[in-house]
Amino acid sequence: MTDATTLVLEPTILEVICEFLRSNDMVACSQVSKVWNTNFTPHLWHTIDFAARPSFKELHPQTVAKNGHHIRKVKNITKRSELNLLQTDSVSRLQQLHIRTKPRNGYHQHALELIRRNLRTLITLEIEGSKSLTGHETLALEEALIENESQGSLTTTVASFATTTISDLRIRRLNMTRSSFSKVLFRCPNLNEVQILDCNILPEENQELFQHNGVTSIFMSLTRVLWPDSNRVESNPLLVHFPNLVYWDIRGFEIDLNDSNAALLRSVVKKYSPNIKQYDMRNANGTMVHDLAAKVFTNMQYLCFRYKKINSNFILGLIRNQSTLTVIRADNPKVANWSYNSDNVFFVNDTFHEGWMIHLMMSRCPNLTFVDLPCHEMDIHLVDRIPWNCNSLRRLRVRIKGLDTKELIMAAIKKWAQGHYTKKRAAAAAAAAAAVAATAATAVVKESIESKDTETLSTTTEMMSDEESKKHEAKATVPSVAGNDFRPGSMLLDTTSAIATTTTMTSANMVNAIAASTNDGLQALGSHPIVNKVATHLLKFELLEEVWLGYGIWKV
Repeated sequence: MTDATTLVLEPTILEVICEFLRSNDMVACSQVSKVWNTNFTPHLWHTIDFAARPSFKELHPQTVAKNGHHIRKVKNITKRSELNLLQTDSVSRLQQLHIRTKPRNGYHQHALELIRRNLRTLITLEIEGSKSLTGHETLALEEALIENESQGSLTTTVASFATTTISDLRIRRLNMTRSSFSKVLFRCPNLNEVQILDCNILPEENQELFQHNGVTSIFMSLTRVLWPDSNRVESNPLLVHFPNLVYWDIRGFEIDLNDSNAALLRSVVKKYSPNIKQYDMRNANGTMVHDLAAKVFTNMQYLCFRYKKINSNFILGLIRNQSTLTVIRADNPKVANWSYNSDNVFFVNDTFHEGWMIHLMMSRCPNLTFVDLPCHEMDIHLVDRIPWNCNSLRRLRVRIKGLDTKELIMAAIKKWAQGHYTKKRAAAAAAAAAAVAATAATAVVKESIESKDTETLSTTTEMMSDEESKKHEAKATVPSVAGNDFRPGSMLLDTTSAIATTTTMTSANMVNAIAASTNDGLQALGSHPIVNKVATHLLKFELLEEVWLGYGIWKV
């Protein structure tokens, strides 16, 4: 029998176990035996968060040097002592690094050395300046993104930086020149996400503007996009660096989106990043959210926003994008312990008093596939006056007025699910019947053709038995053949028409059967008017596969 202290655990099992252990528990486990030390030590050292584990900075430098090769994530470096603890060659396999810089002698140099030492493994790099009343500090971040001095300019080929693995770059409260910013982008060829918050990108004469074709997502304020420098000095907008953007998470404070600024932003997006189709405005403040939807953005496919900020102009702005809009998502309710999978049905305080406009949006946007509005309480009776036209709908998350208990929600879900599977079985049966009918019709056509071929062959054989009779028959037959009305193609056309007619009739019968079976199923499950109304409405959408009505996410 194997001793538990010598048991080598599978890596996947060990990861699951460590998710439920505190740091002190993993320390205890690592001290049980050599085998357990091998098992638990990499997990114990995997993530170093100085904010969550302040006692880590009290460790002896030799202990860190011995185990530094296990460290993959370092978060919240805010002090010189914390940074100094990681100044060992063994800390060279970081995948995520978060540093808050300080304008002190040597601090920047040590921070840049730590970044440079991990260039071949870093995926996420987050650098933020210290909070200061005197202004942002300047950090020459581009110097950390080269392994030797020969890689110093934009004339160096991108292949020279192929070992730089950073794909997610986050910069906050820093000053950088435009050329420095271009070099940072150039030296990170694998970038696909860039976050720039509260930074100043300072203009300069003859500035280099590198365009990064790999960046598809940015997290940036409108102000910095239009005016990279906080003094709003005339300069190229930051979007010039990102021609292939798809997603923009808009951050920051409100700006006045008057007609002039709206036109400016619209032209900037169209000129420099015409492929942006996805917008997240949950972190955008004030009424500019309404103006962005109504005045600026076009061809939106995805939009995420704060529900409490919407108004009628916002909904009308969404409808402007009716031909392209596929996904709309609002933020979650600000309720303690709220979750889509919560076992409770939470009270909804819907602050949008023109809820009928949500129905209008569902009616005017035919390509919607995912509607996620957990704070909205919908009046289902309005669908009779404003029918939905979003037949591509696959996922729906809303609350319904009247479905305010777990039992009522479950009743509606069950009716919808039963009706869905009844439809699915009926459709499968109809498809099978159509396939059988088509096979039978094909067999009839084949048999008819073979019969005609046999008859023709028999006649030809009899004609060839007597040469004189053959010549006589030939003279007598030629005019007859010339006027013969026998066309296999015509018979095939007739048969095909018959098949088409049969299929159409079968489809009509199938629709009737579905309607009848669905109604029977609904009546069998209960007669609550709201439950019946909701289930009947959901069954109109053939592609709908996921529903949340206030209690649990249900899939079919």
